[in-house]
Amino acid sequence: LPSPQRVFEYLLKEWNQFASEGQFGEELSFIIQDHIVIEHIDDLRVQTIFTGKYQKTKPVTFTGFTGSVTYRILSPQQSVQQQIVALASFSQWSGVGKKTAWGMGTTQFQLC
Repeated sequence: LPSPQRVFEYLLKEWNQFASEGQFGEELSFIIQDHIVIEHIDDLRVQTIFTGKYQKTKPVTFTGFTGSVTYRILSPQQSVQQQIVALASFSQWSGVGKKTAWGMGTTQFQLC
């Protein structure tokens, strides 16, 4: 399940790794845990892809999902909302999870 903690913690780590300026502090990690929830899930399907074999014997697979997830920010602070929206927007370029260079973890962001 694409939990808010896993998705946004990943985005926070990626943002801070590549941002030369404007890195987010550790306090945002705590805010993510307490102030982002799943509001709606639509057409969520687990997908497993086979990418070959490791040492010619063990199959190599990666599991992810397709579908739509709507997250809600519970924090009333506008600065916190802006930081979380920035991470969500960043997801369109960074992707989320493993093998993003292969096209996995593709996201679309829509502010509601």
